[in-house]
Amino acid sequence: IHRAGAAYLPLDPELPDARVTELLARARPAAVVTTPGHAPRLRALGADAIVLPGEVRTAAGEGDGRRDRAVPVAAGDLAYVMFTSGSTGRPKAVGVPHGGLAAYVTAHQAMYALTPDDRVLQSGSLSFDLSAEEIFPCLAAGATLVPRTEEMLDGPAAFLDGVARLGVTVAHLPTSLLNLLAGAVTDDGVPVPPSLRLVVAGGEPADPARLAAWRTAAPGVRLAHVYGVTEASMVSTAAFLDTVPDRARVTIGRPIAGTEVHVLDDGFEPVPDGVPGEVFIGGAGLARGYLAEPGRTAARFGPHPFAAGRRLYRTGDLARRLPDGSLEYVGRLDRQLSLRGFRIDPAEPEAVLRTHRAVADVAVTVRDGRLVGYVVLRPEAGHVPAEELRAHAARALPGHLVPGTVVRLAALPRTGSGKIDVSRAARSRPRASAERAAAPAGPTQAAVAEIWCEVLGVAQVAPGDDFFQLGGHSLLAGQVAARLRRRFGVAAAMRLIFQHPRLADLAAAVD
Repeated sequence: IHRAGAAYLPLDPELPDARVTELLARARPAAVVTTPGHAPRLRALGADAIVLPGEVRTAAGEGDGRRDRAVPVAAGDLAYVMFTSGSTGRPKAVGVPHGGLAAYVTAHQAMYALTPDDRVLQSGSLSFDLSAEEIFPCLAAGATLVPRTEEMLDGPAAFLDGVARLGVTVAHLPTSLLNLLAGAVTDDGVPVPPSLRLVVAGGEPADPARLAAWRTAAPGVRLAHVYGVTEASMVSTAAFLDTVPDRARVTIGRPIAGTEVHVLDDGFEPVPDGVPGEVFIGGAGLARGYLAEPGRTAARFGPHPFAAGRRLYRTGDLARRLPDGSLEYVGRLDRQLSLRGFRIDPAEPEAVLRTHRAVADVAVTVRDGRLVGYVVLRPEAGHVPAEELRAHAARALPGHLVPGTVVRLAALPRTGSGKIDVSRAARSRPRASAERAAAPAGPTQAAVAEIWCEVLGVAQVAPGDDFFQLGGHSLLAGQVAARLRRRFGVAAAMRLIFQHPRLADLAAAVD
């Protein structure tokens, strides 16, 4: 695609039909390129799909004299479009130019010094820019890109075993996954892969205790902690954690090459060291803006207050500068959430849940490591199962935006100014399943129940149990999906789990 001078928009096959349709309508791509297995679905959704041959092909133009016919591109030409969660209830289409991508690749090489001997794990979904963080620096350095296998989704021990078996030397991981791997190494005695030389963690605030545990268990593996946003080409700051300081928060480091980071107050003036302020990012890595949304682009990508003719992106993140010049992430100015490496604007799942006929009001937040929706039903709605509301959200949203638990409330608590008080709502507890006493019926229910027990670490489950109310989340759903695919040959197993969270319903869908 890049050699043709075009930009790419990745679409995850696990996305529900409504989401795929929305993204295609918003992006209006010139072509949709896919494989034979996905073409019928895309055509049913109205896309004019171009089908690639099913067999493995040689590199583009190899051996036919066409290798030098790549269309030249300029720094400002579009390289890719990624959709991120949006505060208006609609996802944002971020357009990243070749100049921004090239700036990140250059900084990555300066920090990590990849060589042709490196083997870089590719584990991030192509729908998120972690995949670009993995792919492009690797290929530019002549290193080998190693796709993650299905078996590696079975859990932390299987993941580390796969890293060792595949000879991976460099891995970019969400912080939450690194926390799980650290637990497997320190608590369960799983060996650190001998090939591994570098782990880059980021995507959410880090737990100092877990990072320190990993640091102790894997002293020969360099550990980098990074911070960034899609609107600034993936990564803007980085810190090498040769030691993890004993403090409440882990530093996100200093700006990478080609990037500037400012911590400013409401008047766009720098705040003193140690004082929280909003993070503004500038430099070569900035995105063009939001596709076909000039108003939203202007609100976030503003004039640089200290350099005429340049721009800064206002992140909405809060940070403070430490005496040594490094930065410490503090939180958010708005309600944006961070969960298992995803930035989630709760307005998006809230907007989808409000489209259900029975929902009068809703608030979404994170509680106990899960996305939770607090819902007020209309008086005339009668009894509406929580599973129905979750399934409604799953038909329109990707898995990480679907609340794992839906809690029904008589009213949403509010502050004195009338705003929803999410912290008070979060103190409400979900209702237990009414069908816990029944035993799984039939071989498929029994097999799914066995998988759930293994993944969730519970002794037994019943047909009426909800995967997410039992403690499931997207990382654990990935493990269940991998086992369902191997055991039953089920396609799109991850999507089925979000659409059918009750054990009985999931087993019926598998059948």
